[in-house]
Amino acid sequence: MTPVSAAATVPDNLFDDPDAEARWRARFTAPRVSLPDWARDAPDRCLYTSNASGTWEVYAWDRSTGTHRQVTDRPHGTHSATVTPDGQHVWWFEDTDGDEFGS
Repeated sequence: MTPVSAAATVPDNLFDDPDAEARWRARFTAPRVSLPDWARDAPDRCLYTSNASGTWEVYAWDRSTGTHRQVTDRPHGTHSATVTPDGQHVWWFEDTDGDEFGS
């Protein structure tokens, strides 16, 4: 059996045509957004994650005002969080030491 290399390289340019390259990069580097997590007793408040900032972070959305705000800003991102039933607080696991106990 032949071992498979875990490393992959991506060339600087995938297309000879600069317009095709620009369209591809715009399509495949567009920000992504998760499905929302609604506050049980406050249906106008929810959380979602997005990589719009360049790394996955948690955002709060108040549907009654239409405001979105970034809740977390960590070097390696935040992948999950939960909102309290009343929609007033956000909880997430912060493992700054890498020991899986949180801080």
